[in-house]
Amino acid sequence: MRKKILVVTAIYGRHDLTKIVLHYYAEIKRGFEMQLLCVGSEGEKSKSLAEECGWDYIEAKNNPVSQKFNALFKESEKYDYDFMVLIGSDDLISPEIFQYYERTVTKETKHLLGLKDLYFYSIQNDEAVHFQGYPPPSPKTIGAGRVFSKWVMERMNFTPWDDEKVNRGLDSSCTVQMKKRGIEEIAIPMTQTGGIAVDIKHPLVSLTNYKYLQNHPIADVSILDNTFHCMRYIKALRWKEPFDEKKQYQVRVMDQSRPDFDTVRTIQGKAMVESLILGKFELISTN
Repeated sequence: MRKKILVVTAIYGRHDLTKIVLHYYAEIKRGFEMQLLCVGSEGEKSKSLAEECGWDYIEAKNNPVSQKFNALFKESEKYDYDFMVLIGSDDLISPEIFQYYERTVTKETKHLLGLKDLYFYSIQNDEAVHFQGYPPPSPKTIGAGRVFSKWVMERMNFTPWDDEKVNRGLDSSCTVQMKKRGIEEIAIPMTQTGGIAVDIKHPLVSLTNYKYLQNHPIADVSILDNTFHCMRYIKALRWKEPFDEKKQYQVRVMDQSRPDFDTVRTIQGKAMVESLILGKFELISTN
């Protein structure tokens, strides 16, 4: 009998990339006994996107992000599954990794399982690096592809972040809460699974920006192209024109420390480029 898998993610902005990723999992689920659940924060816009791609949907506030994820995990209590796999809305995980999880994880597995390493791919640069893992004492596993058995979820009361209210460092804060409950974290290299995982860096905003990852080994992009057929659609998201200091850009404020967080405003040209790179804004449109 096949294991029952629940794949969960949280979405916000970056609708072009998010749509490609959600469609990808809707396609590969045919090879598994898999359900899909996501949480969004943009009302009908994110609800329609999720449901169009075949995902179940719930709504929760985007700030703090840790509690948004808690809402997602709490919703999972309503589902029948052996284990749950967390992915980012910009993460692609190949079917071989899910097959490895099927062979390895049971409903009663008493540890957190996850990947030690993955690829990062920059859409704008058409380049990839091999991120080889967090240095100690950081979490052993990366967020993309973390596996929570039903036993672990029940032990965590379906709220892995407890009452933490953070917008960054979600992997670390989750690990801390796991340790408090005596749950061990086991990391496995991609090579052990026979598959690959990649975190896609959107041209304008990602929680971890690609330019800060370039001290890691360069990877062959063709590995990604040959594994994920949707890479051709992802590559099409590259900017078609450079920023023009004479143009105005409509952006959503992504910096939670700002009083105008999550609002839309207009900014002039190149003066805002560095802020975009640092993830403070998300480009919506060009005026």
